[in-house]
Amino acid sequence: MKGSTISRKVLLVLANAAQAHAVRGSLANSRDGPFKVEWVSRCAGAMERLGDQRGRGIAAIVVDLFLPDSQGIETFNTLSRASPHIPILVLSHLRDEGVARLAVQHGAQDYLLAEHLDHPSLSKALNNMLERSAYVGASLRERERAQVTLNSIGDAVISTDMAGNVTYLNPVAELPNRMLLNDRLTQAIAAARRHRTSLAVMFVDVDHFKHINDSLGHTAGDQLLKSVARRLVACVRTSDTVSRHGGDEFVVLLSEVGRAEDASLSADKVIAALSAPHRIGHQDLRVTVSVGIGVYPDDGMDAETLLKNADTAPLHAKAHGRGNHKFFQRDRNVRPRMRASESRTAVQ
Repeated sequence: MKGSTISRKVLLVLANAAQAHAVRGSLANSRDGPFKVEWVSRCAGAMERLGDQRGRGIAAIVVDLFLPDSQGIETFNTLSRASPHIPILVLSHLRDEGVARLAVQHGAQDYLLAEHLDHPSLSKALNNMLERSAYVGASLRERERAQVTLNSIGDAVISTDMAGNVTYLNPVAELPNRMLLNDRLTQAIAAARRHRTSLAVMFVDVDHFKHINDSLGHTAGDQLLKSVARRLVACVRTSDTVSRHGGDEFVVLLSEVGRAEDASLSADKVIAALSAPHRIGHQDLRVTVSVGIGVYPDDGMDAETLLKNADTAPLHAKAHGRGNHKFFQRDRNVRPRMRASESRTAVQ
């Protein structure tokens, strides 16, 4: 999807004039372009450019978040509010990578590190952004038709996020279904492979859920699942995904973890949050959950393998008393590097 099918006008917001000149030159001669680059050195200049009549032709923004008149995540938030439908790519230095990741959580399409930046990677990232943007625009009417159709038959609802991603929701827990989870996991793995980072998948099983259904009825069971879903969403970052996998099982995609212990901390947070009483009708229900964790790339290099392996881990957690979490194991021996971080005590 190149040429006239996609607008190629890029707003470059960069304080360093020499770096801006190099970026403009590389994009002008890129195989993925050519791109027409307009450069401003301050956030105020970008806001003026986005607000005038010419700003309507801008297809993408490339920005260094640290500018003379604006610093850090506020730079991204300012530009995003002014141009919510224009994709933003963040340029960052290693020392500021945490802020760049935060920008992605706030809605940036991606970030590139200046220390690892080469001209092909920048142009390819821009091209991918513009293709996604073109796809979102072309499919808007189709999504609207899908929304009407799905809502009319009443077996699902549909929503669209700021990036234009379509979310098919489960009618009980109101969470993304397996299809969307697989799509997001595949994208997250591709990003992790590109940036040489890790991610984790957590399977969360509600212990003894059948007993609740049998003793209190399916209505109470559905209300409990909704309560569990709300707490799971509250436990994770906006860049993560909580999905209902079926029955009493949920899956949480932690889109980026610095190390396996980060996933362990997230699991402990989930277990503690879900162990607090759930107000169902006129009574408080206490439940425990068993959590299984799979980590990319150790436990699977693709979405199918990672999900399959992580799905076996809750059984190991249940075998150790429930109300705890375990990492995926290829054999009966717990991996030494995980042993210290795993929960062994059931949450009461």
